[in-house]
Amino acid sequence: MAAGWNENTLTPLAANQLDDTQATSPNSFFLSSIWMSGYGPAADPEGNIYFITGNSDHSGTTYDGVTNIQESVVKVAPDLSKVLDMFTPSNQSNLEQADEDFGSAGALLVPPQGGSTPHLIAAAGKDGRMFILNRNSMGGYTPGGPDKVVTQANIGGCWCGQSHFHNKIVSSGGSNVILWRIQASPSVSL
Repeated sequence: MAAGWNENTLTPLAANQLDDTQATSPNSFFLSSIWMSGYGPAADPEGNIYFITGNSDHSGTTYDGVTNIQESVVKVAPDLSKVLDMFTPSNQSNLEQADEDFGSAGALLVPPQGGSTPHLIAAAGKDGRMFILNRNSMGGYTPGGPDKVVTQANIGGCWCGQSHFHNKIVSSGGSNVILWRIQASPSVSL
């Protein structure tokens, strides 16, 4: 799958392929995808690219954080050469087995906030949790938890994408539209 081109010349970037490199899988479904219900990847001012991956193998056994990073918010370098950071919910195996894709929603880069954590990203999925992450240190993966997130909220199952309006995150999980006021100081909360 072609993934990136030079913005001035449209020549393919050297790291232009997102390929599956796992040799085997219990069910032959081990290539994570970028779905996000039609939302496009996001980019920060430095050119880093953010997206959320969906499910991969319904056995829930193929996540390795290197060649298969399903159910994850991923930050890649502007030239696509490497994964810079990621967040994977601690229940990623359960999400896989239940077809509860974390990647069913888009990733929102929240405009810079005051306080000690100015660079935030909001990400949600089918299981109804919206995670607020620190873009500078997204939290990685902690098997069994707890998830290393700034905060989270229950919004209802989300095949959607959050948006930002007047210092509020707008979510549309389930059948509700909710405005979440961002409180940035002394710590981030919704």
